[in-house]
Amino acid sequence: MEYNLKTAIEQMKNKEEAGINYIYSKTYNYVYLRAKSILNRENDIQQLMKDIYLKMIENAAEIEEGNLYEWLGKNIYIQG
Repeated sequence: MEYNLKTAIEQMKNKEEAGINYIYSKTYNYVYLRAKSILNRENDIQQLMKDIYLKMIENAAEIEEGNLYEWLGKNIYIQG
């Protein structure tokens, strides 16, 4: 199966690990750099990232291909 964000998001909505892993690998740098821009300690950054990805999985119904990065960025700043 050829992966893209749309496919991965649908898989995430179905709680499929492959989709979650794909999204994580594509968004890790974005999430890390956003978290680092508002937090100083590496432990805090890592905890925020865990919280964001858990929230993303829990709220997968809200997420579409066109708003994934917007959703992540907004939630990083809200929780950070």
